[in-house]
Amino acid sequence: MFKPLTLLKHLVQVGGLYLLWIIIHFGASALYLEWCVPQTMAGFLWSPFLAPMPHCRVLRWAIYEGGESINVMWLMISVFVARLLTAYK
Repeated sequence: MFKPLTLLKHLVQVGGLYLLWIIIHFGASALYLEWCVPQTMAGFLWSPFLAPMPHCRVLRWAIYEGGESINVMWLMISVFVARLLTAYK
């Protein structure tokens, strides 16, 4: 049965989780550019030494996993909307 308050509570919880992943993805992307591949000639020369560093590896992981979570978010939204559209024929 359709329970609006339960649905709203679930959407807020899931939405908060995806908002967190969006923030992580955005922040990691900005930090990776600044800390691991500085946009200077010195940054270009240092990048082979910086790329394997632990902080750069963690940032790459966060960028990848954040992007995958955002992809799943859009898939879940699409399925949810499709379900709503087909449930009330």
